[in-house]
Amino acid sequence: MTLTAKDPEQVRVVAPSTLNAGYTFLVELDGRALTVKVPEGGVVEGQQFDAEVVTSDAPATNPDFVAAAAAADPEIAVTAAVPVALPGVTGGPTITKTVVHNPDGTQTVSEETRYPDGRITTTTTTTLASPGTQTQTQTALTAAEASKSEFTVPTGKWRYDIFSCCDTCSSGMFWMTWCLHYISVGQLLQRMKMNFLGSESSESSYKHTCIIWTVLAAATWAIGLIFSGISQGYSLVILYGFAGFLALVALTQARFHMRQKYSIPADCCADSGCLSDCCCMCWCSCCGVIQMMRHTHDEKKYVYNCTSQTGLHSDAPEIV
Repeated sequence: MTLTAKDPEQVRVVAPSTLNAGYTFLVELDGRALTVKVPEGGVVEGQQFDAEVVTSDAPATNPDFVAAAAAADPEIAVTAAVPVALPGVTGGPTITKTVVHNPDGTQTVSEETRYPDGRITTTTTTTLASPGTQTQTQTALTAAEASKSEFTVPTGKWRYDIFSCCDTCSSGMFWMTWCLHYISVGQLLQRMKMNFLGSESSESSYKHTCIIWTVLAAATWAIGLIFSGISQGYSLVILYGFAGFLALVALTQARFHMRQKYSIPADCCADSGCLSDCCCMCWCSCCGVIQMMRHTHDEKKYVYNCTSQTGLHSDAPEIV
């Protein structure tokens, strides 16, 4: 907006928008904020006109100046008028907005609406942050909600074939599943909100699934090392066989449940319930775990996190 001084009572203004007669708004001249009034007949956007100065006591609207002044004196305010366009009506209402920055970090916003018939309405609100911050926060929340609303899990078929696990050989998911298999089993089950045996459970149960499988893995390795030096191989066979059986049961149930949930047909033995899932988990356990992990969350968008109890970062959407 361009201003040139004409006399103590008037300034020449370029209209920021089409305004009705009597509308008042802020302009800046030589570092000071002036409240000016639109003359009779109104103005259109871009028009130069001589505006009457209503008051010159308001401070400049420079944000740095306002912030410094508000810190020292909570009574200093920024006032701006907001135009209200009423089609076919001359001399519409004028809204004056006053923002007071308080020492405790809050701000008080008052809006006064003056109508042509003389009526005046006033509303006052106190907020914890500036309008700009509120808008940014609201935008951020909206973006996060939009991201979650866009999250979907494919139905009707697997996102990737069971033998496409080698596509992930450069990711942590591949090496975690092949080298620390029981931990990856815990991550998958907790992601699916299941207990350590692969059954759906309450939050109090599935929140500890990954920890249970991690402790089971550590105990199996530790006991295996101890027994390997003091006994025959039969003990190790029994130990590893028991852990493997638990993993087979849990993964079979998890895979069967996932197929039912997402309407995915069986790979074989279509009318045999979970037999197909048992075969996949028995002969291709690592590939099957990777397939299920990639089905719930595509690793190209939701990067695998080997230190997480679900194998996902905290901002990844949960399975509903």
